[in-house]
Parts: sequence; structure tokens; C-alpha cells
Amino acid sequence: MKENYRLFRFCKNNFSRMLILVVFIMGNISLYAQETEYCEANTILDMDWITYITTNGAIQNMNYEQNSFPDNGYVYDPDMVIEHYAGGQVSFELGMTEEFYAVNAWVDVDGDFEFSSFESIFDDFSYDMSISGVINIDPDLPNGEYRARVRAGFTIFEPLDPCGDIDYGSTLDFIIRIVDEPSCPTPNSVAATNITTDSAELSWETEGEDLEWEIEYGEAGFELGEGEIIITSDNPYVLTGLESETQYEFRVRTLCDSEESSWSSLKSFSTSCQATDIPYIVDLSDVDIPNIPDCMRTENLSGGNNWTTVNDPGNGFEDNVFMYGWHGSADADAWLYTQGVNLEAGQSYVLTYRYGNNNESYTESMEVAIGQIASSTAMSEVLASHMEINDATAHEEEVVFEVDEDGVYYIGFNALSIANQFNMYLDNISIDLYLDTPDFDSSELTMYPNPTSELVYISSKVLVNQVNVYNVLGQRIISQGANSNTLELNVTTLEKGSYFVEIQTEQGKETLKLLVK
Repeated sequence: MKENYRLFRFCKNNFSRMLILVVFIMGNISLYAQETEYCEANTILDMDWITYITTNGAIQNMNYEQNSFPDNGYVYDPDMVIEHYAGGQVSFELGMTEEFYAVNAWVDVDGDFEFSSFESIFDDFSYDMSISGVINIDPDLPNGEYRARVRAGFTIFEPLDPCGDIDYGSTLDFIIRIVDEPSCPTPNSVAATNITTDSAELSWETEGEDLEWEIEYGEAGFELGEGEIIITSDNPYVLTGLESETQYEFRVRTLCDSEESSWSSLKSFSTSCQATDIPYIVDLSDVDIPNIPDCMRTENLSGGNNWTTVNDPGNGFEDNVFMYGWHGSADADAWLYTQGVNLEAGQSYVLTYRYGNNNESYTESMEVAIGQIASSTAMSEVLASHMEINDATAHEEEVVFEVDEDGVYYIGFNALSIANQFNMYLDNISIDLYLDTPDFDSSELTMYPNPTSELVYISSKVLVNQVNVYNVLGQRIISQGANSNTLELNVTTLEKGSYFVEIQTEQGKETLKLLVK
């Protein structure tokens, strides 16, 4: 990955370009805004496109999102602006719908309505679905507005041209505006971490000391200027009194002695769901691929990828499963957190899950930890370590553990694979009470058919006393007495999804997973 790109360069020996530049500066006109002849840049096949571009550290950042293939693979929005000052630095991240693509960018610094080779500001290739970098703006660049173009698409390790057709990918034109450096610095690297059901830790970076900041926040979509206001000298700042399972947005600006800075870009976060009781099971049956389920959370501490979901990847994994996909250059440090679960001190619990990878030639790594906040800094105890996952086989794991005090706990699965490996899979995550009943042989207990949509039959060589069915929230929705070795359970009223069937026998208790289709 390339970093610290020099943003703009001038061609000193081209009189016509210098003349246009002089007219551009002296006349204070925006040449790009006229109806001129910038070259066309279209895509032939409507399959892949740039999904997002975000910048950070600018006075005014850009947040571009595209959820479908744009017309002809091209977008130009003159209101999409990155505003910063000469000599400043801007970081960026770009996402694509697929892996293996080139990214090229240009800025028309001389106003001649062409994107020349000397105006290239970025040239790189990504093996992954995202790429990031840092751009240093030339300190001698005059104030003004400049037309910029970024293009991403499939290529065989060759840079893309700024004009003409490409088979796959898309092109985005926008504006870069250079202004005077502000005396009151705008906060950047704005983030929300350590998020709970009713609080979040807000942080940012600003040059200077003994500063105060103004925070404006509200539920997602609130009218800017009408949100809740907080004045603070604390950075980070813990925002409290929030509603659970709610998406919020916030922005920050610096308060200097006689003025205030521009607002930072708007950031969003979602508070955690209310904690659930055991038995707890992660249900992936209705997940919208590649998203993770509601009430779960991810955290990425490196330049690698995030956990996602995929369907039926093979190697012993069927239906929907979690996946950490390989990154070509960055080591993994990606967390996947469960919903908060109410646990009690002095009680033994069992965490179960399956894990594996897809190719014997590559090695994946993962640790499993527990903590009272869904954050890497709060994962206080490692429960399991799987540092050599390389046999392309699904492995079942059971971890028995206890907690020191009553409270809400989160299980974190931390992908730690080195760069340029392959795919790691995870599924069948559940937490339940651990009952040490060595005389109970679970192989003597059967439940069939599974999955089912109508009736399920339970058969045991020992007497079954009671059967309870729980949903993924830990709520008991069926309770049926038995006092028999066989039992018929009607599940026609249950919605499609995953459930826990708790079977209590004379020798102990067994909990099985039931899938209703």
C-alpha cells in the first residue's frame, strides 16, 4: 500500500498550461464549472463499482456512498467537495464491490480540462474490497477549486486511463477546494468507541492545547443545528443517557478564544442491544449477507478486513456462516462481538462454536476472549486460542468458564491471521449453563427431523421429564412435560429461525439446536 502521496505537481515548462493557470488564479474563476469537454469515462458491464469513498483530516471531508451501479459507471457531483489547505494532509478509504482492482486518481491542476499523467495523485492495486492511504497536499498549491477524478476497476496489474471505457468498475468526479489554513483547527479522526446500551466514548484529534470543544448529537437523521449540545474540555468524552438499540450521529468543532472551527464530518454509531439471558444462540438464518446480525458488533484495529457473513462456503460449513476474508497486505486484528449476555458469578457456563478454514496451504489464527464491554480494551480474559487453523476442516469447540462477578458479558472472536492468507469461518456460537453430569450420555438422545416445519420427535433411553424451547433472545416459548422416553413436539406456530431445545432427563440436561424452516 502506498502512503504519503504528493497531491499536486505543476508542469513548469508548458506555457499554455501556465497561462491558463494564471488566468485561473488572477480571474478567480472556476474553469471546471463551465460546460467544457472533460473526457468521458464509462463502464461497459454493470457489475462492479466503487461503493464508498471517505476522507478524514480535511476541513471539509467527503463521504460518498453508492449502493448500486451508477449510470454508465460514472458519477459527477459538483457539490461533493474536499476542502483543505495547502501543506495539509488528508487520509482516505475507498471500497469496491469486488477484490482485485486498480485505483487511479488525478487532479486537473492547470485547468485545461484534461487529466494528464503529471496530474496523477494515486496509482495502486488492491487485492481486497477496500484500500486506504494518505495524501500530502503541496504547500505551494494556490487557493482555488480543482476538478478531481478517481477510477477503480479490474485490470491485470496495469494502471487505468482517466478516459475511455473500462469493462468493470466505475468513475467518480468531484471537487477539491484549497483554502487558507484556519487559525482554529477542525477536529479530525472523530470516532465512537466503548459503546454500551446507554453510553459511548467520543474521541477526536485536534492540534493545540487547553482547548474546548462543542459536540452536537442526536438520533440518526436529526436536523443539524437542532441537536443536543455539549461544551467540554474532555477528550475523549463519555456520552451517557442514550437509548439502547438506537443509531446516533454526532459532530465536533473546536472553540478557540475568538472563533470556532468548522464542524467535523458527521459520524454515526449504534448503541448495543439490551442484554439477553441464557441459553444464547447466534442465529444466522435470516442474516442479510454480507452483514452481521443485529445486536452483534465488529471492531477493526488494523488495515485488514472486517468479519462478514457468507452462504454455504464449503469445507464442512453450510448455510450462513461468519467469515474473515484474507487481506493482501495487512495482518488481521478484527473482532466480532456477541450480544451482551447476563451471567452470574459462581456458575459454570459453556461456550460452543465451530471454526475452520478453506485451504490447507494457508494458516488462519483466532483468539476468543470475554469482557464486560464490546471493545478490544475490555476483553479481559482469553478463553481459547487457535493459532494454526490450516486443515480445511470444521472443528467443534466447547469452552467451560466462570465469571468473577454478576453482570453483562460479551464474547469476542479476534481474527489474527497474518496478511495474504485465505478465508476463516465461524458458526454455531452459543452460551449455556454447564452441567457436569458424567453419567448422562447425550448419544442416547435423538431429536428428528432437524430442520423441520411441523413436528419434531425426541427419543431418549432415559426418562425425559421436561422439554423447554427457547428463542435466540433466551425467552422460553414452549414448555412441555413428558415423563416418557419419547415425545412429540409441535413447532408449527414458530417462525422460521434457530431455537434451543432444552431436554431435562433423570440423568441431566442436554440443550440441542433446532432449525425451523
